[in-house]
Amino acid sequence: MNKTIEYIESAIKNIIANKLRTLLTMLGIIIGIASVIAIVTIGNGMKGYVTEQIGSAGSNIAYIYINSSLTTSLFTKEDADAIVENYPDIIGTSFEFSDTGSATGKKGTYDAYVMGVSPAYSHSSQNGIKYGRYFNEDELESRSKVCVIMAYDAKKLLGTENAVGMTLDLNVNGHISEFEIVGVKNNYSEAIMKLMEMVQDSYVLDVEIPYTTMSDSFAMDVSRATSMSLYMKPNVSSSIVGTITRYLENSKGLRGQNAINYYTFVDSSGEVDSMMTTITSFIALVGGISLVVGGIGVMNIMLVSVTERTREIGIRKSIGARTSSILIQFLAESSIISLIGGVIGIILGIVIAAVLCKVLDFSFIVDPASVIIATIFSTAIGLFFGIYPARKAARLKPIDALSSNR
Repeated sequence: MNKTIEYIESAIKNIIANKLRTLLTMLGIIIGIASVIAIVTIGNGMKGYVTEQIGSAGSNIAYIYINSSLTTSLFTKEDADAIVENYPDIIGTSFEFSDTGSATGKKGTYDAYVMGVSPAYSHSSQNGIKYGRYFNEDELESRSKVCVIMAYDAKKLLGTENAVGMTLDLNVNGHISEFEIVGVKNNYSEAIMKLMEMVQDSYVLDVEIPYTTMSDSFAMDVSRATSMSLYMKPNVSSSIVGTITRYLENSKGLRGQNAINYYTFVDSSGEVDSMMTTITSFIALVGGISLVVGGIGVMNIMLVSVTERTREIGIRKSIGARTSSILIQFLAESSIISLIGGVIGIILGIVIAAVLCKVLDFSFIVDPASVIIATIFSTAIGLFFGIYPARKAARLKPIDALSSNR
C-alpha cells in the first residue's frame, strides 16, 4: 500500500513539474469529455422539452389520412361534418391547406407561410389567443377574408402586438388579397423562437386563414383533402380514432383496403424521442472520437517522458526496483493525467450545457450515468494508452538505461 502511494506521489510530482506539457496532453481528453457531457445533457433537456410540449398541446390531436396510391377518393367537408355529428367526443375537425407567399403591412413586406384551416385548428395550439379571437364557422362558411397571426409577427409587420382590426396584404402565387386581423396569438416559447431564427435564412410570418377563403383569394382547390385533423375532448381514449377510421372506410367503400390510416401525437412523441436519442448518441459518438485522439496524445507524451527519464529508470532498477514498480508508476502517471482531464472536461461540459439550456429554455438534466461513464472512460483511456510507454520503460535493462545520454 505504501509503495502504491509512493508511486502516485512520484507521478503527481512529475505532472506538476511539467505543467504546460501536461495541460496540452489533457486538452484532447478535456474537449472530448466536455463535448460528450454537454451534448448528452442538452439532448436530455431537448427531449424533455419536446415531450412536455407534445403532452400538453397534442395529446388530444390525431391525424387521419388517405393513401392516394390505393384510391382516388378524398375527404370532403361532408366527411368532416359527419364525424362531429356522429362522435360527440370529437370537438372538431380541420383540413389544412398551405402555401408560401408574402405578407405586407405598414412596417414592410416579409415572407409568409399561409395556412388555410378550420376554426377547430385553434385547439392544436398551446399558445392561445392573446388579443381578439379565432375566426368562427360563419366566417369559414362565408369565405371571409380574416386571419390570425402571432404577437411577434404583428409587432414585426404592423408595429404593435394588438393588431386586431388592422389589415395586411397576402400575396400567394401572384394573387393578392387584403385580410383583416381578428386574432393575435401568444408567441411560441423562447426556445422555439430561437431555434426558428437559427434554421431560417429569412424571417417568415405564420398566417392562419379560413381554408375556404383560399379558394376565392388564391385560386386553390380546397373542396377535397388527403388528410384531416381530429380534436378530441380531454381524457378521451385514442382508440376512438380507429373507430372513426373504420367509419370512413365504410362510408367511402374502402373497407379492408387499408387506404385510410391514422396516427396520434402520442405515437409521434415516441418517434420524435427515438429520433432525438439517435441523433444525440451519434453526435456524442463523434465527440468521443476526440477522446481517442486525446489518448494518443497521452501515449506520445508518456513516450517522451520515458525517453527523458531513461537514466532515472536505470538508477532505480540498479538499486533493486522491480519491473512491476516501474510499470505501475508510469501507468499511474498516465491515468492521473487522463483522470484530471476527465474531471475538468466534465465540469466544463456541465457549465456549457447549463448556459445553453438556459438560453434555449430547456430543462437542465444532468445524467449521473453519463458523468460516471465519462470518468471511468477517461481513466481507462489513460490506462490503455499508457500501457505501451509503461511497458517500454519497465523493460529497459539497467546497463542500457545508465549508459544513455538522457
